[in-house]
Amino acid sequence: MICEDSGSPLNTNQKKGQNITVLEVSGMNCQNCVRHVKEAAMSVNGVAFVDVDLSSRRAIVKWESQT
Repeated sequence: MICEDSGSPLNTNQKKGQNITVLEVSGMNCQNCVRHVKEAAMSVNGVAFVDVDLSSRRAIVKWESQT
């Protein structure tokens, strides 16, 4: 099973070096997909928190700027 990111952020909010991006994620069918998306996002350097919702097919990613 492949979980795909649509590549289009729905919303990006920035505050003092911390950013919140909401992504629309397609291809998720089950909680296993949710886990894979969350693990993949958390493996990215600078990502502090990820919440993935199967019903809305969205992921909220909190990350810190690497400047």
